Amino acid sequence: MEQEKIKVLLIEDSRIDVVFIGEMLKRSDSRIDLVCFQDLFEGVNYLKDQPVDLILLDLEFPQVHGLDSFHAVQAQAPQIPTIILTATNNADLAVQAVREGAQDYLVKGEIPGDLLRRAVRFSLERKRLRTKIQEQEILFRSIFENAYHGIMVVDREGAIELFNHRMTEISGYTEDELKSRDVFVLTYDKDIEESRRRFRDLLDGRVDHYRLIKRYRRKDDRLFWAEISVKPLHAIDGHIKGAVAIVVDIDEYKKTEARLLEMQGQQKALLDNIPDMVWLKDSENRYIAVNKAFAKVSGFDPDQVVGKEDRDIWPKELAEKYRIDDREIMASKNQKTIREPLVDKDGRKEWIETIKTPIFNDKGDVSGTTGIARDITERRKYEMELHATLEDLKRFKQVTIDRELKMIELKKKINELSAELGRPEPYNFSIFEKQPEA
Repeated sequence: MEQEKIKVLLIEDSRIDVVFIGEMLKRSDSRIDLVCFQDLFEGVNYLKDQPVDLILLDLEFPQVHGLDSFHAVQAQAPQIPTIILTATNNADLAVQAVREGAQDYLVKGEIPGDLLRRAVRFSLERKRLRTKIQEQEILFRSIFENAYHGIMVVDREGAIELFNHRMTEISGYTEDELKSRDVFVLTYDKDIEESRRRFRDLLDGRVDHYRLIKRYRRKDDRLFWAEISVKPLHAIDGHIKGAVAIVVDIDEYKKTEARLLEMQGQQKALLDNIPDMVWLKDSENRYIAVNKAFAKVSGFDPDQVVGKEDRDIWPKELAEKYRIDDREIMASKNQKTIREPLVDKDGRKEWIETIKTPIFNDKGDVSGTTGIARDITERRKYEMELHATLEDLKRFKQVTIDRELKMIELKKKINELSAELGRPEPYNFSIFEKQPEA
């Protein structure tokens, strides 16, 4: 496979040095493709349109001298690694050049081929690493600045050193106002002590991270709730030099939570004032909520019932019946009224009339059931007594009718005997005979 070429631009006004350096490069690495210019500005113009991997630059030209030559090249191609070649062994100039971005500083006439080869290779490798670091920095900065949550970096004293744009939106402070500000100044007064204690624990190594829900104070003095996640920031030598905090604005969530708790409190008060048993189940027949009447009968506190199934509360036979009823209601998607037995916490058998109704989610699918049950034990007792009384009356009526029919038959026989003896009939049955029509 053909090796990838390394394109090197040599800008050197000395023809002899051009030939010398060119031969040295060819011997050191066959992959090098050398392009040469003896005029500085021609070399700079070449960089406008042509990509190169490395620049070898002399500092002395008729028009420009010293680091000004390097500055001219850097202005056109700041991202290309540049090795300076000069006839002057000036240590101060060399340090200044490297400080301003040169990859290396070599003195012509003192360059063995192996040194030049290593300088080229190391410069290219540093370029590769620098490019990778720059890409990672760009990625980090993009993630940092576009994060949905606020991010802060603070030192050991709590001074803010770095933050993203979202943090300015959350706090209401400008970038200049946030820089070096004490992070605890942003915290609500009543939450500062706990925040400082947790921060000290982190810095002292007692914990490796912590989460905290607390209140912050915006620039306009309005409070808001936030959840922060804090981890230590380590220096190169391993010691903790500060911390990184991710700040999640949960103010709307807390307000919604407060409204929900208020609604739940109102609903609970309403349900607990209903004398009938009331409950709510999910699609797996687990209890989600019950009222006090249910708790009183079952023997469990309302909170204890949540998450349980019928089999955890009621006798096995009844629990299975209740489960079948719930399944039937969810399958049919229709309300149903049921009279069914119930055994309370003391083992007393009662009768209840239950209205079970399916619950639907926002997609129209059944997500559970709700039920309300009224104790009808006494009513059922009266109904049974009334039914028994009616049955007795029916039997008494039938006995009475049978008796009367037998009396009529006996009287008819007496009339027949009286007629045979020539006596008047003692009983008159003409009132039972059909009268002729007029």
